[in-house]
Amino acid sequence: MKYFQLQEFTKTQTSLKNEIETWEQMSNVLEIAHLLDEVRAELGLPIVVNSGFRSDGVNRAVKGSINSAHLKGAAADVRCEDNEALLKILLTKIDKIDQLIIYKDAKERVKFLHVGIKFNRNQVIINRETKL
Repeated sequence: MKYFQLQEFTKTQTSLKNEIETWEQMSNVLEIAHLLDEVRAELGLPIVVNSGFRSDGVNRAVKGSINSAHLKGAAADVRCEDNEALLKILLTKIDKIDQLIIYKDAKERVKFLHVGIKFNRNQVIINRETKL
């Protein structure tokens, strides 16, 4: 990997243990890191990993889905200074992506993107904050 380090995919805001425990999880983290490396090279901007691999405890603490791809190391939530440009590049790589969830704020701006791999659904979902 040119632009990422493994620690970026295991960091957590919780104080809980968040260590990769299986070869499958490690393989998945490396696969998504290589995809994001490719995206980063094309984008020309740093990409921040908000959340990558999640242990069971971390996933529960952040109220993640019990079926979350993060548990398998097969997903990362990412952002950059130009999320719209990041989204455009990710959409050109949808054949390598299982699930792309676009999280938007109340003003319809992209806040961050969930990028999942492995399951071949090629699914794009838009998740909007409700306006108050």
